[in-house]
Amino acid sequence: MFRNPIFVNSMLVLVFIILFTAGLSAAKHADNDDIAIGKYRIVHSDILGEDRQISVYLPYNYDRTADRYPVLYLLDGDSESRLMLTASTMEDIESRGGMPPMIVIGIDSPDATRDYFPFPYRDRPGTGQAENFLKFITTELVPWVEDHYRAVDYKILCGCSNAGLFTVNTFLAETTAFNAYIAASPSVGWFPDSMLARTKESLTGKTVSDRAIYMNYADDDLESIVSSAMPAFVTAFSDHASANLRWTMEVLENAGHVPYISYHNGLNFIFDGWKYPDSNLSDGGLEALQNHYGRLSDQYRFKVKVPSGHLADLAMDYFQTGDWDNALEVFDYYSIEYPNSARCRYLMGATYEKRGDIAAAISHLEKAVELDPDFVPAKRKLEQLGVKP
Repeated sequence: MFRNPIFVNSMLVLVFIILFTAGLSAAKHADNDDIAIGKYRIVHSDILGEDRQISVYLPYNYDRTADRYPVLYLLDGDSESRLMLTASTMEDIESRGGMPPMIVIGIDSPDATRDYFPFPYRDRPGTGQAENFLKFITTELVPWVEDHYRAVDYKILCGCSNAGLFTVNTFLAETTAFNAYIAASPSVGWFPDSMLARTKESLTGKTVSDRAIYMNYADDDLESIVSSAMPAFVTAFSDHASANLRWTMEVLENAGHVPYISYHNGLNFIFDGWKYPDSNLSDGGLEALQNHYGRLSDQYRFKVKVPSGHLADLAMDYFQTGDWDNALEVFDYYSIEYPNSARCRYLMGATYEKRGDIAAAISHLEKAVELDPDFVPAKRKLEQLGVKP
């Protein structure tokens, strides 16, 4: 599917000022504590004949649940600023209901032209080993990640500039290696003729119904290796891509090489339709929520749970109108999907109290305190019911 270039005001980068706030709002820290968003790990590669440093970012509640997560593989991920940008972008979109929480694996490439260039480049000995680097990622790194972390089989490859070139080439050469791709300012202009030929050859006659690729460049991008090559490259995509391929080339206004908002727009494109429609939750009830996230599970091919916030809000809509039966139906489902949620048990206790079943109320409130001994509202409610927490 071809979309005409979209012009976007780059001032939207202001959305990223919320860095870390979603994850840290409930945490308690001592004076002079470190702020950390991930860990560095070393992975040995027999294919490359060397150790590779990777950085790992885990979703905020990773250690509090048994949930499994999709994985975003971030090229040039050794950069702390790039890892922080990616993490904050995902937290922002997820907090608005627009995507699932994800694991991020940042990949270090100390010799980028060797790893990223799909063809040898004149005057640069050793370049053009992208095929070897991709083999390391798909046959060594991905299995390592799946052995060490709770990952589902849904993977996004993300790269910018030369890493964007590698991302586009990976899509063309090994389309099914990843489920989705984000390529910001891909430098296809290093090899305009070869990349154009590969694009036509790869896309012609290929049916791709379950992959997505988001690409962009800016109106003030690098002319020599990006902008000059884009018209012919976009035409090749438009002429040869199958109708059921989800793809776009977005042109960003008032921006330079690798626009800051690239990851935000790319993730929104990949997860278009993820957000539950804005409406009164009780209009559709629990069944509508289950159907929506069930469709997402089918589309993305991994289990997508109804967000706990939606379940709490829906149950409280019923609570406010005194509809205890429907409220408790939602809370029962909530407690099954999120068995370690003290908040759910507290709200269940409050609902049973209103319904007049004090014994059940106490049972759920005690469970809330068991799950979280510092959950003050549950302790206070138990004291009001004459029970010492």
